[in-house]
Amino acid sequence: MLFALSTNFPRSEDLQQVVNALINFNDTEVVGGVDDALSTKGKSKGHTLGCLAGSFASTSFEAGHKQRRTQPQVGRWHSFRKKEEVEMDNSTGGSGRGLSESEGVDVSWPQRKDGGVNWEEVWNRLVSEHSLPLPDGLRQTNPSQIETLLTFSSPYPDKLTHTISKYLFSSISNTHPSTYPHYACLIAAPTHFVTGREVTLILDGEIYGEGAVGVAFLRREQATEVTEPRSRVEFLGVKRLSKPMSVTSREGNMINGLDQSNPTRLLLDSLSESGICSSTSQYSLQSPASFFKDGEQFALGVLDANGQISRTYKITAGDPSSRGGSLSLDAQRAPEVGSIVLFLHRSSNAPVEIPESLFPSAGQLTSKHVLGFLAVPEPLSGVSALETSPRDMASRVLENTFLVPSTGGFTVSEKTGDNHSDPTWSCSMPGGIAMVEWY
Repeated sequence: MLFALSTNFPRSEDLQQVVNALINFNDTEVVGGVDDALSTKGKSKGHTLGCLAGSFASTSFEAGHKQRRTQPQVGRWHSFRKKEEVEMDNSTGGSGRGLSESEGVDVSWPQRKDGGVNWEEVWNRLVSEHSLPLPDGLRQTNPSQIETLLTFSSPYPDKLTHTISKYLFSSISNTHPSTYPHYACLIAAPTHFVTGREVTLILDGEIYGEGAVGVAFLRREQATEVTEPRSRVEFLGVKRLSKPMSVTSREGNMINGLDQSNPTRLLLDSLSESGICSSTSQYSLQSPASFFKDGEQFALGVLDANGQISRTYKITAGDPSSRGGSLSLDAQRAPEVGSIVLFLHRSSNAPVEIPESLFPSAGQLTSKHVLGFLAVPEPLSGVSALETSPRDMASRVLENTFLVPSTGGFTVSEKTGDNHSDPTWSCSMPGGIAMVEWY
């Protein structure tokens, strides 16, 4: 059984009672976690309790990832310092680069032709070397037998998602894209003040405060091309701010050039042209991150060949007058050079509406099943983060639907047949929703 519970029980004892009931229901085949709450508007304003449950033919597993990526800072801007400066920094430990190889970090820093550190190669090395052993629950499962794989995780599960993505896609032929498995990882809700754990994840009667738990749904013997699962990603309530641009320079999680121009300046110009701000001059006199204020969300959207938004990268900081106007993204890696992108905006004051397609009409029966992860904003005082518009009901049942909200967002791996693109990407932009649907 797969389940998810919201954190907003009136008392922690109530939450514990429900968790115990789920564990005791079947302590050998239960996977789930405590996640963020849905919010509603109308007569039932406020956060509503959420409980999702489903039963599937599947294989469950647990994976630890204690040495995960640290939380992204304002930006990973790297000055290209001389070798002796790097060696001095290693000796003092000032930047954390003095870790030994026994601690999992290769300290032989690759050099650029000008004598500086080649940070792009360092970044690629970290991505490739910092992975995890495959979870025991997946070792005996042939990846070709997996239809969909879901995980609930503590923050920044980069090594885990890299390992699972490689496991799922490395041996699959590019000639049959309809049979590619679907993988999504949800960042579980923080529960420090609810259960005393960083996150609360449950597998087969055991409670985990870090790492990840997951479930792999096995292929159905009678599945046809019509009933094969289909995945899709939508970005609800997102407004386009700019014309398409090309990424001309990037490094780590930084965008250093768009159309050979200053990225932050281009963003500020887009804000002015769209009417979000009356003048960009006010920002040059304030804090560089003043326009990344509470209540406003900005992102870089990647366009596919049809001009549709296929991925989003939330923008966390930028300064038009410093570091060439680089933009910092909430991601492990920025989009590749040559990617076609545009700026996006979403107000956190606007509710994230559940897609109307998930609400069947009265009396209508549907055979469609949906598994979905939804990125929601941090709740603001007096503001509803998510609504079940247009219904003002105290409770609502979504038939055949497992939809979990998260303020931390989610990670998706999607194989498209393009061997040159990374199949794994993360979405923390509110309104992003990843769904797997089947009949």
